[in-house]
Amino acid sequence: MRDYREIINFWRYHEYLHLYKVEGLHDKLCEEKEYYLYEYEKGKEYRDKEGSANVPLRSDRYDFMNEVCRFITKEYYSVSDDWEPTCCMAYIQDKDNYRDVWHHHMKDTSITATAYIDPPEPDNGGELELWYPPQDPFKYHPEKDVIAFFPSWLLHRPLPQTTDEKRICLNWGYISYTRPINKLTGDRW
Repeated sequence: MRDYREIINFWRYHEYLHLYKVEGLHDKLCEEKEYYLYEYEKGKEYRDKEGSANVPLRSDRYDFMNEVCRFITKEYYSVSDDWEPTCCMAYIQDKDNYRDVWHHHMKDTSITATAYIDPPEPDNGGELELWYPPQDPFKYHPEKDVIAFFPSWLLHRPLPQTTDEKRICLNWGYISYTRPINKLTGDRW
């Protein structure tokens, strides 16, 4: 696996949200943008059948995202070495098509990571809202070149946006058989 340390910058946004600025991430993800849009439209039957807002993507179409997320997980978190790969999923929304339902991925993964293609400008909505009751929910506005990591048990939802431009979110997960602990902050998930 390539060493990505020279292109990754970590910052702790919240105890339950860690952000990783990855130089060139957005441009690399944009190379597959048309594929993600096509698969999402094609996956309507899957979404309806599964009751899901996401569609799975072919593994060869998210290699970069997978490799960077695996590197971040191993570099920044104490996790079990035995892990089960999960597929990358796509969620796409615009002002008329969105699903802002509170949910978690606890059944499927231990760590969830999300990256965005063409996130809306800050005044146009489309934030990721996260909530750990009894604390108040908090919001993160997605940014280009940033992968957001959070515990899969954390309730979250995408908020509506005010623009017609497609907000593409790629979701990735890691299953650890031990509780993930961030090596820099000590945050336990």
